[in-house]
Amino acid sequence: MTLRQPDPIGKAALPPTRPQRYRETPEVCDAIRRLIRAMGNRIANEDPESLLLLGELEREVRQAWSCAVEGIRRSGFTDREIGATLGTTRQAVEQRWPRERNF
Repeated sequence: MTLRQPDPIGKAALPPTRPQRYRETPEVCDAIRRLIRAMGNRIANEDPESLLLLGELEREVRQAWSCAVEGIRRSGFTDREIGATLGTTRQAVEQRWPRERNF
């Protein structure tokens, strides 16, 4: 890595940053999966209170499911289509991720 010429006050400037490559959703999912496995392995060597951290991750994943299903519905997909993708029924989708009722 080569540094650029020093700036006027004598400090060496950092090299220009590389443009960030867009990551496809499956790539991001793979990275998160590896991190979660690593977290489980790490916690396995710690004290039982660290298990609470996995509970926090589990809550975040449940929230991500709700957010994703709600967004897919807003995009026009039906619970039947969502269920078919997940290998379950429309009713199971409705039960697991109920629609918000606006009264």
